[in-house]
Amino acid sequence: MSTLLLDIAGLKTTPYQDYLKNMRKEIPVITGHGYMDETGTYHDLTEETKYSPLIRDYEILAYNNMFGGKNTYKEMFEIQKAGE
Repeated sequence: MSTLLLDIAGLKTTPYQDYLKNMRKEIPVITGHGYMDETGTYHDLTEETKYSPLIRDYEILAYNNMFGGKNTYKEMFEIQKAGE
């Protein structure tokens, strides 16, 4: 939701928000239990699908953002300055 709001407002986004925007093309809905693909089909998170690699990457990034502490991949979650 925040990515949509920033886009509408014309504000810069972080690389993580750009990642989420691209992911939303294939997986527009994701919850703690499952997700819906671009065709509207619901999948349980334990189900192996062609989207599973995207889900795993998302889980890793979200975990790193929340619990990475000093090991957080800061460049992914911060607005990049011009020229970086």
